[in-house]
Amino acid sequence: GQYSTGKTTFIKYMLERDFPGSHIGPEPTTDRFMGVMFGKEDRRIPGNALAADLEKPFTALTKFGINFLNKFEGSLCDAPILQRITFIDTPGVLSGEKQRIGRSYSFPEVIEWFAERADRILLLFDAHKLDISDEFKSAIESLRGNDDKIRIVLNKSDMEQQQLMRVYGALMWSLGKV
Repeated sequence: GQYSTGKTTFIKYMLERDFPGSHIGPEPTTDRFMGVMFGKEDRRIPGNALAADLEKPFTALTKFGINFLNKFEGSLCDAPILQRITFIDTPGVLSGEKQRIGRSYSFPEVIEWFAERADRILLLFDAHKLDISDEFKSAIESLRGNDDKIRIVLNKSDMEQQQLMRVYGALMWSLGKV
């Protein structure tokens, strides 16, 4: 999802607690991919260390280079649900040149790598920000072939039913163009 759509908040809700490295705010706060995994003690693990750990499923991420690994991190925490599942919190997608200039790795290729290995992919949309930026469009396109795994979440949609139906229609129209 784009920035501030509730991706990190959703994970915190599922964990029923905060996790190391989580930041929430109205502006873009998550600037890295974060693998949220089970661990007896709360701690953060740098991406290069995660990619070097043969017991973790991230060794192939080295192909994206050190610039990506510097924007990848593990978050270990003792939450029961994490004994059965790992969440990947993604950086929020922004619009315009800022993202293309600011990323020193291929965002769509990294998304595709994670998508191929995921059991479920959630695309979060803010009911008040339905525009799909060029980078978000590229990320969605990189999910092709994984359609059966994708679920759309319309977040922040506590509004009257008629307004919600308009928002839903606008979202489906926007997604139809992708």
